[in-house]
Amino acid sequence: MSRRGQHIVFGSIFLLFIFFLVITIFFDDLFYGKELQSATHDVLLREAARATDSLAREGYPVDWDQTAVRRVGLTTDGVFDQYKFSNLQGLFTSVGYEQLKPLLGVQHDYFLMIDLPGGDPSAAEAVYGDGFADEQELIDAEPTHLATQTRHLHDKEGNPVTITLHLYIP
Repeated sequence: MSRRGQHIVFGSIFLLFIFFLVITIFFDDLFYGKELQSATHDVLLREAARATDSLAREGYPVDWDQTAVRRVGLTTDGVFDQYKFSNLQGLFTSVGYEQLKPLLGVQHDYFLMIDLPGGDPSAAEAVYGDGFADEQELIDAEPTHLATQTRHLHDKEGNPVTITLHLYIP
């Protein structure tokens, strides 16, 4: 084979190698990125499920108040407890958004909504506090960076109470 033929063969092999390398990197990044997004969403879903399950329980200690709480729960004997809800509102005011995360069992940013009997969400406004996203931020969130869990309870009169927790990554 002539020298010129050798250059053409080696040049072609080199270009094919570069072509396949670029294609491999592109597709690996494309598919790996989707796997990461899916994993992020799964983490948010599990965290939101654990947190709402915890809110639908009694908390720890069972008779917790603002001064002694390790885990927030909003029920007593399986029924929504207005006293614990009032304590939760007090915690939002006294300890703030970031310090409440471990008490709620969350690590990510959150938006908590509690619909009380009579459909009056204004009673839950104090729960939002500083640091919460507005609803438009949740609407605009990338779907893989947002997880929502809802738990349905009832108060002592049998009226429905709904706890909705949105976890998101801004």
